[in-house]
Amino acid sequence: MIYLDTGCLLKLYYPEPESARVAAIVSGSAIVFLALHELEFFNALELKLYRKEATHAQVRAAAALVEQDVRSGVLYRAPVSWEDVLQEAALAAKAYTRRFGCRTLDILHCSAARSLEAMSFVTTDARQRRLAVLDRVRADHPTQAEPLIGRRRPALGRRMRHGRILHPGHVAHVVGVPLRVDLVRADRVVVFEDGRHGWC
Repeated sequence: MIYLDTGCLLKLYYPEPESARVAAIVSGSAIVFLALHELEFFNALELKLYRKEATHAQVRAAAALVEQDVRSGVLYRAPVSWEDVLQEAALAAKAYTRRFGCRTLDILHCSAARSLEAMSFVTTDARQRRLAVLDRVRADHPTQAEPLIGRRRPALGRRMRHGRILHPGHVAHVVGVPLRVDLVRADRVVVFEDGRHGWC
């Protein structure tokens, strides 16, 4: 079961940059479709009409495809306890918003994905990716070949264990590639500015 933020979900039903990549990531998997997705998705289509970025025929076609995928089970209306999700989201807001400028809906999506134990969380939003890493949710970006979390310990982690003291702003050279440290978690997971992570 894969969880998409609504921006990526829209790319499956309306042609946008990265649409093909999102389709490849979710191919053959059930996709979580919550009431939150439904609200944001159809509002996004209406905004496209308002901005004259889409025609009425395109919007109707996208809506029909969504309804078809709900009926067939491609889009899965997963049962979720919104009370639990909102409580998790409130905790995440207190822990991370002051550091990353997280938006409420971004936090809600991450908390819902964690609550549902989604196999993967797909987003193009940098703040959501950071939040997902910290929340221990495996996150994928449509333009990156590897997930941002859930990877086995890479060479990255092995190289950082040899007496280095890492701190935000530090540039670590990993396999010849300079990566700037964004934060170092209490459990010794190091998160880099591009969302990748390792262990120290």
